[in-house]
Amino acid sequence: HQSTKQHYGRHTFYTLRHYIIDMTLEKLGRNNEAIACCDRALKINSENFKAWNNKGLCLSNLNRIEEALRCYNEALKINPGDERAREYKEACLQKL
Repeated sequence: HQSTKQHYGRHTFYTLRHYIIDMTLEKLGRNNEAIACCDRALKINSENFKAWNNKGLCLSNLNRIEEALRCYNEALKINPGDERAREYKEACLQKL
């Protein structure tokens, strides 16, 4: 069905766009803005494990460790094989 295909393509574009923006903001140290971008991506697709992972990274950068752990747990629930989320989660656990 054509309209479903277009919707899916648009949906994918917006989550990819948010992913690129939030990673750039995180690299610039603009973690609060990156978290807001992740939240927008997750509003579009709550199963976006990369957005959960990136949000966790930004929260960890802000020393909001418990919130970061919840994000990594969400990422791992969606994609249990995500090694990056597993590594970041372990690093957070060591900070507790």
